Amino acid sequence: MLKIYKDGPESRTGKLISVNKDLLEIKTEDKQTVYYQLKHIKSIIENAKFGSKMLEELDDNEDNKMKPANFNQLLKQLLHQKIQINGGGPSHRVGKVIDVKPDFLVLQTEENDIFYYQLEHIKSINAVQKNQQYQQESSDESSFESSESSDVESYETNELDVKPEFISAADFENLLKKMKHNWVVINGKGPENIQGILVDFTNDHIILVHHDEVFRIYTYHIKNISIGFKDPKHKKDEGGKNENKQENKEKESENVKESEPEKERVQVVNERNNQKNSNTGKTQQQGNTKKSMQNISRNQMGQKKRK
Repeated sequence: MLKIYKDGPESRTGKLISVNKDLLEIKTEDKQTVYYQLKHIKSIIENAKFGSKMLEELDDNEDNKMKPANFNQLLKQLLHQKIQINGGGPSHRVGKVIDVKPDFLVLQTEENDIFYYQLEHIKSINAVQKNQQYQQESSDESSFESSESSDVESYETNELDVKPEFISAADFENLLKKMKHNWVVINGKGPENIQGILVDFTNDHIILVHHDEVFRIYTYHIKNISIGFKDPKHKKDEGGKNENKQENKEKESENVKESEPEKERVQVVNERNNQKNSNTGKTQQQGNTKKSMQNISRNQMGQKKRK
């Protein structure tokens, strides 16, 4: 038994089925066949005791299947099938493979959006079988997982019947050239998301303009690209803002309620202090008046003696 990656959205445990120069194939406990590009695998953990029961339950008929020689050949075998790209995170997506080129593939989602993925950045891939449920593992980039889990479930009942329209190009470089002067979305989800008008293309980077900002993006770092403006977070952000406002109001009302008894206590203390100060002032005034009367009496007696 092998565990690919120690943890994270790409981590899976299963039986090793095959390995070639750039591809590793495992079969998981829920009968998924997952393919990993070897260059992306950071760690492989082997444990002979772990999952021994699972080994007995797994089907051993994989040897009769035709094994792909490389990653590109695997994708050609998956042409027109529904697949899951990557196990989770911002680059995770489910869709139908509608074209495969030497360095990129074309994916059609259930919403009939078209995404172009550079093969270089695909870590893992597996076919999505009908009525098969996929449970995405948690990751640090969980702000994107809820929307993706719904995408996976919808594939259980909905088929992609719309004939897709997409850009056909010999390679990724020519694809970017054909996208020139279009509004494009790069790395569709997550913190690396950038969108704008593709105004220029060179051998190693593209130039994107969004309002008054100019982006220069190295072609190698483009994981996926699509045409058209997308604002998937708008509704979520609005909802979040309203929730925050409501939360702040509730907190303010709680603070007001909590502060009312304190205000009453402070008011009582201030009234007592004012009363004390008032009484002290009156006593001092009376004392001053008495002293003045005494002084007047002494002066009068002194005047009489002189006479």
